[in-house]
Amino acid sequence: MTIRTMVSDLASLTTSGGIGVTPQAFSPSFETETPAEESSSFVVPGYSGPEKAIFEPKNIPLAREIEAESGKSQTVKLIFMIGGGIVLIALFWLLGYYVIFPWLFPLKMPPVQ
Repeated sequence: MTIRTMVSDLASLTTSGGIGVTPQAFSPSFETETPAEESSSFVVPGYSGPEKAIFEPKNIPLAREIEAESGKSQTVKLIFMIGGGIVLIALFWLLGYYVIFPWLFPLKMPPVQ
């Protein structure tokens, strides 16, 4: 497998006189060996460990109240979504019954004698 880098491209261009770029071998500077023991964490050079949270709740009971309120708000949101869906279906039915159906199928008047 060959990897093109900017340095290898520039070196290839200068040696070939600008005719074309030839791939050159490249080996990364960090080790690619797997550790003897397998762990669930990532092995990345320069990685120091798990990240700390940016925002931490200072008052835990307050955080629990917010979670309880969000559960109530989910129920209210569900009720409004179902109600809105019913209203939307009723509006489409009325539009179809009073506007679209008479437009497609007009009443035929009998001929006058």
